[in-house]
Amino acid sequence: MYKKHYEELYQNEQSILQKLKETSNRYTFLRAIVLVVFLLFVYINITDLSIPYFSMLGISILTFIGSVCFHGKIKKQLNYHTNKVTVLKQYLDRFNYDWSEFKETGERYKKNDYFIAKDLDLLGKHSLFQYLNVAKTSLGQQKLVDSLVHPGYSLEELKQRQTAVKELAENVVLSIEIQTLLVDTNKKDDVAALEEFLKKIQMGIKPQRYAWVVRLITLTLMILGLLQVFGDASGSVIFLGILVNLLVANIGGLSYHRHFELVHSISKSLNRYQNIFTLIQKNQYQSPYLITLLKDIQNGKAAQGIHDIYQVSEMISQRQNVIGNFFLNGLVIYDLLCIDQLAKWKKNYGEEVMTWFDQFGELEALLSLAIIPQTRRVTTYPTLVESPLMMDFNDVYHPLMDQDEAVANPFHLVHQANIITGSNMSGKTTFLRTLGINMVLAFAGGAICAEKATLSYMHVLTSMRIEDELSSGTSTFYAELKRIKQMIDESDKNIPICCFIDEIFKGTNSADRIVGAKAAIERLMKENVLVFVSTHDFELCDLEKTLPVSNYHFREDYADKQITFDYRIRLGRCHTTNARYLLEMVGIIKDL
Repeated sequence: MYKKHYEELYQNEQSILQKLKETSNRYTFLRAIVLVVFLLFVYINITDLSIPYFSMLGISILTFIGSVCFHGKIKKQLNYHTNKVTVLKQYLDRFNYDWSEFKETGERYKKNDYFIAKDLDLLGKHSLFQYLNVAKTSLGQQKLVDSLVHPGYSLEELKQRQTAVKELAENVVLSIEIQTLLVDTNKKDDVAALEEFLKKIQMGIKPQRYAWVVRLITLTLMILGLLQVFGDASGSVIFLGILVNLLVANIGGLSYHRHFELVHSISKSLNRYQNIFTLIQKNQYQSPYLITLLKDIQNGKAAQGIHDIYQVSEMISQRQNVIGNFFLNGLVIYDLLCIDQLAKWKKNYGEEVMTWFDQFGELEALLSLAIIPQTRRVTTYPTLVESPLMMDFNDVYHPLMDQDEAVANPFHLVHQANIITGSNMSGKTTFLRTLGINMVLAFAGGAICAEKATLSYMHVLTSMRIEDELSSGTSTFYAELKRIKQMIDESDKNIPICCFIDEIFKGTNSADRIVGAKAAIERLMKENVLVFVSTHDFELCDLEKTLPVSNYHFREDYADKQITFDYRIRLGRCHTTNARYLLEMVGIIKDL
């Protein structure tokens, strides 16, 4: 999808928004004029009780009410198109590399053992999550995190997820529409509030067996009221009946009153999802994964359930003021009727509500993965295979780098162990992260940033951004040892894994580093393991003489006392270094 397409959509929405603002301003002015005319008319003709006078009053009142109603519709349209502009602006921000200011970074989902999330920039500021995420519910965000950090899908599930992501990515209209409707949600954590609400009403709300008694009392009071009008009944009997009703409502229903505020609060949150579920229901899906995933929403029960709880909330709100509470509970024991309706809602939908939102959360995660093919010029859905272990990329590049600056590299796996050498800043670490982050996308079921790719389905492990742990007295070197030992332990489980190790054992002296690195690589040389190691130690390149190891390198060029890099990976070992040159460039050492 090209940037120009989103620019055209954005400009079109801006134009619509501007017209709606002008219309809204006109209605505001009209309402003010009608109100002023009405007040002046009342003041000037206060003693005129003629039919023409009341007719003019009626016309002015109807005009004012009409303008308020129409203005309300305009405001809804204004809000919708404002939200759509927000969504389209975020698409353009991704193209313009301004996405790092998006509010939700995924930082709160980080865990201490999520090494891959830190090493490959999956969570946090400037992360893949921050770039991709369009989910608003906590369930949707958590599902996106899980799909990136520890997916655990079968190969067949991955292929089905690919098909689903591809369908959503191609249906840009639906994707933007859902995101637009989501803007008004999640003012707080709607799903968490819903879950808490369901727990509280699970035991506290039961069907009212004696609701028929309420209706019988109501009917009796109505009959007595009619008799009172014709003088055949005592008003004291009616008054006594009202007092009894109020007593039953306010004492017998005390245990239920705390639920009314919960209903009112949760219905406002849920009501924002009714249009979303209705939209999902109306859309037709082709991929089996989406059809299965959304079947409980597509049957219409989800939208109806949200509508019904909103109706219960509206019913409850009628008793909020003192006068309304007196008459409603006095005449019909209204609180018990409200509880009866809430009990019916719980019976009809209580067991299914979280299922709807769980399914919707998964849809949010898939919509987030669809962002890559919607905003990157060159993407592909990799062919995923089970065995033997293989990796074949045609021009793969990093999804978080500026498209106009990122350098794409081909890579075809020859041996299972790969040593990558090169001078400082030449591109070694970026290349490892490029392979790793695209594999994460592939194993989440998404598209990757490459022209073409074939991959074995593997568990990705990383040892890149290693830090010491002051609280436990763990040095950087020891922390790295534990990471690599974890890789060795995982390799013993006979599951396919891919290990990315950047600047192996950089926390110790060169002699120990070389010995340790050789030993670690040898331990990881198994049929179920792919290993990528970047290093400045050229001695590791000699492993190709005794082991099935491939050497790759990045190089630099010098001209006019300047150093340049092309960031292209090449077969073979590196023979140059640039540390002394860089030391000279910054003035730490004098001319060599």
